[in-house]
Amino acid sequence: PAGLEPEACDAAAALARHGGGVDAVFWAWWPRGDEGDAAIAEECARLGLPALFVGEPKGGCTGSDAVWERAGAPRPLSSEAEGLG
Repeated sequence: PAGLEPEACDAAAALARHGGGVDAVFWAWWPRGDEGDAAIAEECARLGLPALFVGEPKGGCTGSDAVWERAGAPRPLSSEAEGLG
């Protein structure tokens, strides 16, 4: 559709440009140790946007520990889903 062409930008720029027109934010496999994930989570919280992400929990090989240490830290769904298989 018109106006939805892909554009090159980082996550913070995408959220700043489009955060007012989305229902949720999704990201996957954030680079290990990059605290930008915590900044994005904080901005999602400020905007009242649910954030869904794929990666490992605190101490894993993706993302930063900072995202788990902020107020309102994410809750891993994998721990909720264990044993449902």
